[in-house]
Amino acid sequence: MESRPNPISARAGVLACYALALLCLAGGGYRTRQLTTLANDGVTVAAVVDGIHRGTKGLKSAELRFTTREGEEITARDILPMMIFRFRKGDSVRVIYHPPDPRLVTVDLGRWIWLQPVVFFAGAVLLTVLAIVMPRRPAPPVKN
Repeated sequence: MESRPNPISARAGVLACYALALLCLAGGGYRTRQLTTLANDGVTVAAVVDGIHRGTKGLKSAELRFTTREGEEITARDILPMMIFRFRKGDSVRVIYHPPDPRLVTVDLGRWIWLQPVVFFAGAVLLTVLAIVMPRRPAPPVKN
């Protein structure tokens, strides 16, 4: 005897994939906007990693200390969490900051700073493809 997949659970899976894809798009858009602001209007200066901050979800970010071109000393947290690149307290780094808001800062990793938005957007595409393919996949036969 063959049973059919539960249409409600299949619909819930599809809706969950679309919801997560939208969250990925929102996250990618937010990071892209921040990084575009830094790329267009940012200033690059030397900085020191003043500490490592561990967030509530376990993500680490570097606390950076630098002096702006105007001579103001700033301590701010990197907007991008440390997932691939690891820094230690006392490391010297180059940072990009936004002069109107010097707390908008990230370690200057060249093109690598775009990795996080790319991952967000790739996740959105993957989840959308999964949502489209999932309902078309035949259910495995049930053995009794």
